[in-house]
Amino acid sequence: MNTPRRVFIVICVVLGIFSLHGCGSMFPIRTYSIQTAQGNPAAAISQGISLYEYGKPIGTPYAILGKVMTYKRGGLGAVRDLDYQSTPPKDMVEGLKGPAMAMGANAVIGIYHGEYRGVNIGGEYVSGLAVQVLDEAREQQAKRTDLRVGILPVQIGKADMDEKDYAVLDRDIRAGARWFLEDKGYYAPVDPALRFTGTVQDLVADNQSGSHALYGNETELLLLIEVIDEQSFVPVLLDVRKVVLKTTLFSKSLGKVIWEKQVENEKVTGVFWIWMNKAVTRAGAIEGVLKPLPFFSRIGSSEFVAYPPEMVKKKKQENQ
Repeated sequence: MNTPRRVFIVICVVLGIFSLHGCGSMFPIRTYSIQTAQGNPAAAISQGISLYEYGKPIGTPYAILGKVMTYKRGGLGAVRDLDYQSTPPKDMVEGLKGPAMAMGANAVIGIYHGEYRGVNIGGEYVSGLAVQVLDEAREQQAKRTDLRVGILPVQIGKADMDEKDYAVLDRDIRAGARWFLEDKGYYAPVDPALRFTGTVQDLVADNQSGSHALYGNETELLLLIEVIDEQSFVPVLLDVRKVVLKTTLFSKSLGKVIWEKQVENEKVTGVFWIWMNKAVTRAGAIEGVLKPLPFFSRIGSSEFVAYPPEMVKKKKQENQ
């Protein structure tokens, strides 16, 4: 290898190292927490914090005290299949311990790693629930958690759509919904194996049976995402059609809708999903419909109250 070329390669490597270091400084790890119950601080101090990844059983009863999340903005993010499981970065997992301990938690459960690429948004995050593990003498059934949201499969009604096209639509829309829910304070890991086909009316009708089983008894809220083609029953393809992307937040315990929002495109040509056949368009649509979502919370079994997310999130910036 000649000397000029060797020098050029060395310069490129050095610049690359500096670029990576600069990115780490530009997008530091940040942490926030939302507390929903009070624990015993002495328990965390004496026992430390145990960590459990999503899907890993604890084996003992626990009380959920709140949610903790570390995240980094910027970067390109990633588009992953919904069943893809990655190892959470150690430094981001370690960042969960401080705010969990401040709540009086002695464990963080359900830890999972997510990435998202949207419209001018790139993010990586690690989310979990801060809990206090209970003694066997205090064993009790786990209570439903208001901040836990189950994201249902994207509904397209009776519209005809290729299976592969639907898989991409469902993946990108739910990945985007998960990021915006997590960013607003909810805990919303996606279960790719869950099956549901229906509307809000079906959730209301099945509230005493079917909907309670969706995402387990501990999940209080369900997010229904619908792509509604107002002309899907017309046998011919019209030049222009109206398509709506609608999101609905449904409460299991109350058996009713507590929030809904939709965005629409009135000039869709061809089949209904052409509107969102590009990743950036799908990202823009889910961003537009979930950006106004507030954080809902309540005391006891009363009605939910909407709060601006920034009002209820306790933030801490990590120095990286």
